[in-house]
Amino acid sequence: MVGLETIDTPGQRFVPVDEILARAPEKTRKARQPLAIPVTIRPNKHLAGLTSAVHTHVVPDALYGIEYVIDNEKRYRFFALECENRSPKRRTTARLSSLALKRAAYEAVMQQRGYREVYGVPSLAMQIIGSESSLVSDIRLLEKHALGSGFG
Repeated sequence: MVGLETIDTPGQRFVPVDEILARAPEKTRKARQPLAIPVTIRPNKHLAGLTSAVHTHVVPDALYGIEYVIDNEKRYRFFALECENRSPKRRTTARLSSLALKRAAYEAVMQQRGYREVYGVPSLAMQIIGSESSLVSDIRLLEKHALGSGFG
C-alpha cells in the first residue's frame, strides 16, 4: 500500500526490504534471520514483572523505506512494522503482555540504535498496527521521524 502511494508522489520512491537487506552489512546479509535486531530489555516501571535484563532479538513483521529527494539530495525514512492482533487489555500484568514486551523491546532498539548496525540505515520509525485503539498511543511513543541522508 505504501509502495503504491509513493508511485504517484513526485520526489518519493518506495524502498523494499530486499533493497535494504542488499545494502545491509555483510553479517546481516549472511544471517539466518537478517531482520533480527539483538536488544537488551532492562527492568523498568512499565514491566513490573521484569527483575533482570533480558537479552533477546526483535524481528519486525515488515521493513521498508521511503526515499525522498529534497533539494536534489536523496534522504531516507525507514519503518519497522509490527502487527499486533491480540488485546493487551485481556492480560492482567505487563509481564504477561506480549505487546508490553514488544513495546519495551522496540523502545530499547530505538535507544540502543541497533538498527544502524544490523540494517545499515540511519534512522528507523516503529509502527504498530492492531485492532485496539490503545495501540495508537504506542505508535506515537515509538515513532522517530528524522530523515537520514546516508543509506548503504
